Amino acid sequence: MTNNVCHGFINKQIKSYHLKTWSKINKKKTNIIKLYVNEKNHLILKSEEVYFSTVGMFIPLNMRKFINFSYNSKIFSQIIGHLLGDGNLTVTWSSKNAYFIFTQTIIRFEYVWFVFNNIKFLCYSMPRLGSSNRHGKTSYNIQVHTRSYPFLMQLYNDFYIKDNNDKKIKRVPFEMFYWLNPISLAYWAMDDGGNTSSGSGFYLHTKGFNFYDVYYLVGLIHYKFGINCTVQNHKSRPVIYIKSKSKERFIQLIYPYFHKTMLYKLK
Repeated sequence: MTNNVCHGFINKQIKSYHLKTWSKINKKKTNIIKLYVNEKNHLILKSEEVYFSTVGMFIPLNMRKFINFSYNSKIFSQIIGHLLGDGNLTVTWSSKNAYFIFTQTIIRFEYVWFVFNNIKFLCYSMPRLGSSNRHGKTSYNIQVHTRSYPFLMQLYNDFYIKDNNDKKIKRVPFEMFYWLNPISLAYWAMDDGGNTSSGSGFYLHTKGFNFYDVYYLVGLIHYKFGINCTVQNHKSRPVIYIKSKSKERFIQLIYPYFHKTMLYKLK
């Protein structure tokens, strides 16, 4: 499938999903809570539970400062889970604030669409198709991009520090003690989790962090949820191993927040 053909296919699928979602939203007007509108009377938010899409809408920078969440809210917890998994925060030379990017392989389109629908009120554009070429083989991915927001800049400052080469690297902030909960744990597992080959335990892949950070995460998981886990060394990179005796408890914690297409990871 060529890039153009694949791009057209994905755009068609996105449009189809978007229209269905839009239709459902417009039929459910009983739970609408108007927080504020911009100068064109565009509704920005509905409520904490159901958000209005702002795709294609211009939101001035001085209004984005009103977008913020408590650390135990569903949206904030989801973003934290992604930042432990396949999500990243980026600051460009022309932006004062950070924006959030979530990337998955194209075969996970339904999961990406689920993620997008949860945070679409933060996004200006629909999910984007991307590609990469490795060892002569082209693979396709799909990305969710948000606008830049002050609250994301605060998270950026918490999650990213400069290494000895003056390069920004991701770390686990101390505040994770307050942020890690079953929701964030679930999104982390959907992004970067999987059963062991024997099926007895469960891995949380943490190769983007150093051993110090991962040991901190293991301590938090054990302290907050009573789950026995340890750090394993996989080719000089840390990976969290949920032990077999705690796997059932771990699954019970995260199962309610799993998307149906990702449940295979828990079997």
